[in-house]
Amino acid sequence: MDQQKVSFSQTFVSRATSTLVLGVIFLSCLLTAQPKMSVVGGTKLDFGQLYTGKLYRHQVVIKNVGTDTLAITNVSATCGCTGTLMTTPHIAPNDSGVLSISFDPTRFVGQVEKAVTFDASDTSQPHVRITFKATIIKALELHPEYVMFRTTPESTATESITLKNVGETPVHILSAIPSSKDVRVAFSQNAVQPGKEATIDLIFSPAALGAAKGTLVIQTDAAHMPTLEVRYFALVSGKSSRTASSTQQK
Repeated sequence: MDQQKVSFSQTFVSRATSTLVLGVIFLSCLLTAQPKMSVVGGTKLDFGQLYTGKLYRHQVVIKNVGTDTLAITNVSATCGCTGTLMTTPHIAPNDSGVLSISFDPTRFVGQVEKAVTFDASDTSQPHVRITFKATIIKALELHPEYVMFRTTPESTATESITLKNVGETPVHILSAIPSSKDVRVAFSQNAVQPGKEATIDLIFSPAALGAAKGTLVIQTDAAHMPTLEVRYFALVSGKSSRTASSTQQK
């Protein structure tokens, strides 16, 4: 009988010890589980040579090589010329997320360096700064960057933009197509020599009262800037002669 009691006690102690050990291991795992971030390709990027007139995009892959969910918050850029978009704010262990960076070099020339920052739940690197540098080259310049029409019904309005060739080879304007039917285009010349300008006239004939907008797409034979875009906006106010005549008759 005493031997049975001893055997039972030993079995009970053994099971209790095993349960305690498993509990400690489980609790230890919970306490030590943490996210660990890895930015593929590093945090310093070189975009090389970029040409104005085009929006550039780059994707940064962020991996979670830890054992807990990685949270990405407060994603921002240091310049309005740079846009950011994170595919997901939470990255599971052994999974990845993508940070999309877009950069508009229109207002720059020469060497530039910009940055994107964000916060992470990785305690070893809670605040991350990704920098990218580029050399901006201008082959063509457009002025102004956008066009604003102000007119009344049944009256046309004309605004002009200049296309300057700041490169070293001649450039030909192949086409200039507005996105809306109420705008037509005329330009002074097709061929633009280095250092010279061409004038592009936009003639707006309003179809209705109110606001309107669109985009002029210019196609050239420039190797690095084949397509340029100019946004245009219009505000049509006042009464048309038809409306005025109808009002007088009443």
